[in-house]
Formats: sequence, C-alpha cells, structure tokens
Amino acid sequence: MTKTEKSQIEKKLYRDYFKVTKANHICTDVYPTIKLSRVKKCAGDVNYWSGKWDKKITRIDIRISQSYYEKFGYKRSYETLMHEIAHIAVFAQYKRDSGANGHGEHFQKWCMRLGGSMSKHFTSAENMDSTTDEYIDHRKWSYTCPKCGCVNKTIRRKSEKKRTSTRYICGVCGTNFNLFVEKQI
Repeated sequence: MTKTEKSQIEKKLYRDYFKVTKANHICTDVYPTIKLSRVKKCAGDVNYWSGKWDKKITRIDIRISQSYYEKFGYKRSYETLMHEIAHIAVFAQYKRDSGANGHGEHFQKWCMRLGGSMSKHFTSAENMDSTTDEYIDHRKWSYTCPKCGCVNKTIRRKSEKKRTSTRYICGVCGTNFNLFVEKQI
C-alpha cells in the first residue's frame, strides 16, 4: 500500500467518523486522529484522554489495523471504526460510571445502533481465513471438568505445575484442576 492510498483511506475514515458522530449526536468537541497503523493483536483500538476533574474528552486517537484493512477491505474496517466510535460515545455519555468501560451493556447498545462489529472472532486478521471468511480456531488443548462438564480450550498446554497443583480450580463448580480431563484437539 502506498502512502497516498493510505492517506486517502484515512481521509475516508475521517469523513465517515464525522458523518456518524453528527448523525448520532455524539458530541466530543475534539477532532480525532484516525490512522491505519501496524496494530497486530486487534482490528483497531481507541485511546481518549480526559481532564482529571471535569472528565471532558480532550484528545482521541483511533487506530485501524492496516493488515486487517488489506486482508478484508473497507467494509470490515468501517465496522471496526463504528466499534471504536461506540467506545467514545459511551465514554462521552456515561463518563466513568459502572458499565461504561469495556464491552458492557451500554457499549453493546451503541455498537448495535452504529452498526459496528461486535464479534470477537473478527478482532484479529491472523484468525481469519480470507478464502472462506471464517474464524480459525487456533486452540489445540481442551480441559474438561469431570464434575460439571465445562470445557476450557487453550492454545498452549497448561504447565506441569498447573496440571498437578490443587491450587487451580474450576471457575464454575470449584473442582481441582488436577482432576480435569486433558485432550489434544
């Protein structure tokens, strides 16, 4: 991707940001920086700063993964932008109230309203198969609780210490982890 192509995409995302925030009455009075960047672990992220006492947003930085854009195109990147705008809207509306952080109830309502991506499976370009557009599950180990049947899937095998220790327990029923049934997928 050339610098001019990257710049044009960033300008388009910037225009879309203002269309959406104006149409949905999301008032922040701050001009954000929106960049295609080398974000590796997610499709995008947002950082906003606020005053210590008045909690008014003073700066917004939105980053969209360039590799995610190159692999999936503008539509998915736009959904990611809407996801990040939902974070800003929730913060602007609820400040630091409970439920205003993360992907809670307020966030989900805003994200659905804006048409943002809510799927955790679409968060990383490495986890998507571009030919089928499906999520690739990289988890290779499963641990099943013998008492309640809950399954814990992981990418890496649990260490010997964790597998034999009585300190680690099932989060549902409290059964010791050393009793779990280990299986390689």
